[in-house]
Amino acid sequence: MSRAGCTSGTSGGTCRTRRPEPRDSAQELQLAGRLPTATIPVALPGRLGLWFPVFPTVESPAAQALVAALVIGSYVVAEEIRVKRPRRAARFAREAAG
Repeated sequence: MSRAGCTSGTSGGTCRTRRPEPRDSAQELQLAGRLPTATIPVALPGRLGLWFPVFPTVESPAAQALVAALVIGSYVVAEEIRVKRPRRAARFAREAAG
């Protein structure tokens, strides 16, 4: 079976391009041309991108802000379900009984 951009050979075949995987960073996808790049006119040290992926593009901080919002939102929802609802239900039951 042939896929677009792939050739078959004795070694099982090779592809010129690959599909993005979940572990790919935004910068890798930008360098590969799969994600648009809108640069910010800010000078950041190059080593900043080694340990904490901060790059002078709009997409990098926007993606990080989105992930932070998802993590904080999931924490708030989990606290509501695990802690606050049972406390409210217990308080309501005490008030109804007493």
